[in-house]
Amino acid sequence: MSAGKDDIMPDRGDGACIYLKKNNQCSIYKNRPNFCNIEKVYEYLSNVMTKKEYYIESTKNCHKLIDKFKIDKSYKIELKEYERK
Repeated sequence: MSAGKDDIMPDRGDGACIYLKKNNQCSIYKNRPNFCNIEKVYEYLSNVMTKKEYYIESTKNCHKLIDKFKIDKSYKIELKEYERK
């Protein structure tokens, strides 16, 4: 699958999506594009990593965004959650 212009996050100019509200919630969540849906994105990566690996990497990236945009750290998920078998 190749990415088209509609598969790219619309940047509001500061690195955040134009649909991100001031309270850090998505204003189009129910109708969000596939690249915002982690289950849909995993479909692209399922041949190169396990779902668990994907969740760990996604969580690390979310942590970076939380830190960069100074979002409440309570949104962070501890990675030890994924260490359970």
